[in-house]
Amino acid sequence: GELVMIVGTVGSGKSSLLMSVLNEIPKLEGSLTVKGKLSLIQQNAWITNSSLRDNILFGAKYEKRRYKEVLRVCGLEPDIENFDDGDQIMIGERGINLSGGQKTRVGLARAVYSKSDIILLDCPLAAVDSHVGDHIFNKCIKEYLSERCRLFATNQTHRLGDADKIIVLENGKVVAYGKYNEL
Repeated sequence: GELVMIVGTVGSGKSSLLMSVLNEIPKLEGSLTVKGKLSLIQQNAWITNSSLRDNILFGAKYEKRRYKEVLRVCGLEPDIENFDDGDQIMIGERGINLSGGQKTRVGLARAVYSKSDIILLDCPLAAVDSHVGDHIFNKCIKEYLSERCRLFATNQTHRLGDADKIIVLENGKVVAYGKYNEL
């Protein structure tokens, strides 16, 4: 249930740290144990050529109440209301008919809808405006996902006060780790 925020300059290793948790980067030494199911949301979300709903469910069972709540906390309700076909809109290859922010929120909704124990967030708020970013951070990341472990890579240092723990990276190395008031 902790929110662990990972910060550092561009190229410091934030995304690499998340990829190592996914075992996508080979370890040179040491070990890594992950207990639970993982979900990843990246700034450039992976989108399939299917309906918006199918992109969110991604094969999971449709549960109306949970699905509607995920749409709300991910800030997708206004978008869906504006689509002629609602959440049945067909999304083109790689999300060609969605904006960058919409793609990110669809990817976020997929990760949130999944029943994963650990959510890896790779700078998802960078693709949305500040108003939507505040909504997603407060309603989704802090509240809705509060019982899941969240590893949140970001450059938005103004949010660090909300973290349970902070990892500061520099040149691919952890240079500081702890609570906000300790750092």
